[in-house]
Order: sequence, then structure tokens, then C-alpha cells
Amino acid sequence: QAPDFLQSQQLESRAVQQFGAGLIEASNKQDVFMKQQEALTADTVSDNAAANYHRAMITKLTDADKIEGDPSSIYNDLDQFDKDFSKNIIEENSKASPVVQLAVKKKLAEAQNRIYDKKITARSDKQTKWELGVKENSLSIDKAEMASSIKGADRSDPASLDLLGADVDRIKDRVLRYGAKVGRNPDDPILAVEISKNLNEGFKSAMINLSSSGKVDGAKFAYEKFSEYLSSDTKDDLTKIFEKDRVKHEANKLFDDYRILPEAQAIDKANKEVKDVEVRLKLIDDIHSLNTKMKVNKKEADNESFNQIGKIKTP
Repeated sequence: QAPDFLQSQQLESRAVQQFGAGLIEASNKQDVFMKQQEALTADTVSDNAAANYHRAMITKLTDADKIEGDPSSIYNDLDQFDKDFSKNIIEENSKASPVVQLAVKKKLAEAQNRIYDKKITARSDKQTKWELGVKENSLSIDKAEMASSIKGADRSDPASLDLLGADVDRIKDRVLRYGAKVGRNPDDPILAVEISKNLNEGFKSAMINLSSSGKVDGAKFAYEKFSEYLSSDTKDDLTKIFEKDRVKHEANKLFDDYRILPEAQAIDKANKEVKDVEVRLKLIDDIHSLNTKMKVNKKEADNESFNQIGKIKTP
């Protein structure tokens, strides 16, 4: 009987061991399953968090690019939004398991790194465009200011051109300072071309305005003083404009003495007294234009009177 008893104990012990091993195996499988589920949850939650962050930041970057103004303020606001949005994502997952929290932080950090590169590029591009726009607007103002500075130009007073000289220095300095910001040397030919272009435009507009206002000699004085900043085409254009304005203004000065005369008498008087051929021809043309206009006005007035008479009903 003893052998049977021993055999039975051995079988029972083996069964217990097998059962225990089965429980351990089942427990291990359960642990593995739970860990797999947790890892899957961590992937899903962290992917969604990173995607939400990326989508929000891309929208903000697109909006920031459309906003006008100083990029420093615009992108400082964007940085603050980035910080707040990231903090909210971490807080929203603060009650999740450590595995999920760690996954969210890791994926969020990866998304932040990708967005950071985009922010730096966008900020740099916008800063460059903004500074270029500021420079161009400032140069436009500088050139417009030249029209004011030239108003006092007087050949008898050399100091009357000092304001224009200051305008020249300001335009040169503005172009050179911007050039330095974008990495250009002061002797870069590109900067020299830009300076010449802006000074040529500014002087041309200012001289034309002064000449057309009747101060032709003042415009010529400035032309002579600053001719080095004028292109060949501008010099040719200004020479023609000065002459045209001179003729026009001298004819205008004489016009009042001739307009009160009958047309034939006025023209005969101009032919005898006005020695400058161009001024004489302009004066005669103005006299003829005035008399033609007066004849047209008289004819229209006569027609109106005739029409009014025709409307009167006889009793």
C-alpha cells in the first residue's frame, strides 16, 4: 500500500505545481495584455495630443503671417500661445497613467521641435519683409520731404540748399543701415545703385515741383549743385521741363497786359515787343485760346438767350 500512497502524493504534488504554474502563466499573460493595452492607449492619446498641438500651431502660424506690423510683438504672442496650449495638454492628461503621461510629453516635445523650426523660419522671413517695408516707406517719406526742402532754393544764398544736403545724407544712411542688417558691406555696388536710384527719383520730383511753381531758377540752382545724383535721362528731362516752365511763366507774366486788347491788336503788339521767340509764341497761343473761349462762351450765351425768348408766350 505504501507505494500507492507515495505515488498518490507525488501525483497530487505535481498537480498542485502544474496548477500554480498555470496561475502564474495566466497572470503573466494578463500582465502582458494589460501592458499592451496601456501602450496602445498611450500611443493613441499621445498621437492625438501631438496632432491637436500641431494643428493649432499651424493655424496660428498662418494667421500670424497675415498680420501687419512689428513681427516681434506678433511672434511673442504666438510663443505665449504655444506655452499655454502645451501646458493645457499636459494638464488634461495629468490623471492618466504614468505611461500615458510620459508618452504625451514625448510626442508633444517632438511636435514642438518641428513647430519651433517653422516658427523660426516664419519669424525670420516676416522680420525681413517688415524691415524691407519699413525701409521702403521711410525712403518714400524722405523723397517726399525733398520737395519741401527745395522750396527755399535761392541762387544768391548757397545755404538755402542745406536742407537738401541733409536729405541726401539721410537717404544714404538709411540704405546703408538696412544693407548692414542684411549682411552687405558699405561699398557693395547693390547699395550704391539703390542710393543713386532713390536720390535721382527724389531730386527729379522735387525739381519738377519747384519749377512748375514758377521758381525755375531755384530748380536750376539745385540741379547744378546736385547734378552728380541725377541720371543722364533725368538731366535731359529736367532741361526740357525747365525750359518749358520758363516759357510758360514768362508768358503768364505778360498775359494780363495783352488779354484786355482785341485779339489782332494783342498779337500785333506781342510780335513787336516780345523778343524771346518761344515766349512770344506761347503768349500768342494763350491770347488766341482766350479769345476762342470767349467767342464760344458768347455764342452759347446768345443761343441761351434766343431759346429763352422762344419760350415767352405772347398774350
